[in-house]
Amino acid sequence: CVWILWASLPLSAAASGETEAAGEEVFTLSFVGDLTLGTDPHISGGPNSFPSMIGTDYGYPLQNVAEYFLEDDLTLGNFEGVLRSGGYITKENGFSFKGDPAYTAILTQGGVDVVSLANNHSRDYGQRGLENTYSLLEEAGVPGILQNEYRVVETESGLKVGVLALLFQAKPKTVAAAVEAMRREGAQLIVALIHWGVERSYHPSRTQEQLGKALIDAGVHIVCGSHPHVLQKIEEYGDGVIYYSLANFCFGGNRYPSDMDTAIIRQQVIRRADGTVSLGERTIIPACVSSQTPMNNFQPTPYPEGSESYNRVLSKLEGSFSGNPKQQTYPW
Repeated sequence: CVWILWASLPLSAAASGETEAAGEEVFTLSFVGDLTLGTDPHISGGPNSFPSMIGTDYGYPLQNVAEYFLEDDLTLGNFEGVLRSGGYITKENGFSFKGDPAYTAILTQGGVDVVSLANNHSRDYGQRGLENTYSLLEEAGVPGILQNEYRVVETESGLKVGVLALLFQAKPKTVAAAVEAMRREGAQLIVALIHWGVERSYHPSRTQEQLGKALIDAGVHIVCGSHPHVLQKIEEYGDGVIYYSLANFCFGGNRYPSDMDTAIIRQQVIRRADGTVSLGERTIIPACVSSQTPMNNFQPTPYPEGSESYNRVLSKLEGSFSGNPKQQTYPW
């Protein structure tokens, strides 16, 4: 059985390994959207750019949310961009996101544990840029999962989680084979991090809905989406759940995004004595990508409970939001 709690709970309510019933353990996973720890050459200069505001204070970007990530069992997100030394590359059409190699410390100090590298910006600096980013994340102890690949990670509390990274599409038979392979490696919970959907759309496309449900049918417990840069609904299906889009989170790609809403999803996982798992209580923490407005200072911060902004986030995740985004050139 899955419960949805549309409010923030005290951190103590989601303690690792808390006994729910005889022989059961409870674990908490946190999910966030796009982590773009860097910026585009068009906005790389000036005092309000990502490099200027962060400097060498690597704890700054996630300092208002790190308590959730450092306390949980596993934190997952989408790493959108490249880490490399040297200058910027300017694309004729589109944007290229790059951050300093030292920015891996933003993730480690902020408590982010696993990221997907399956997105449309992972090769902004070519295959070498992707490989360099992958290596830097590995050195930092933060697995970066490549497109159509998976990793089985074990939390300090003993939960084995299989994480599959997908970009825009996936064949159900291929996913089912990956799920089976992860289970053979001991995975108890299966997560798919997928980059998909339509940018700036508050509602998932029919293709997203069909694929999301196919992933659950193939054995995935949690599907977590990115790419639209705005929030989309959460949908329970079968024994799993689909977070269609968790929007931007720590996003260095825009100093004035027209939609600054985001959220942290904290999902409890119940493991029974025989090693099988099911999804438990879900906690939603509505947040802003910045601790100030209208400028983005790249510091995600929870909204006050009950505020207009807080309730707006909930409406987006419920699927009832009917507003339209301000038309603006990407990136959001």
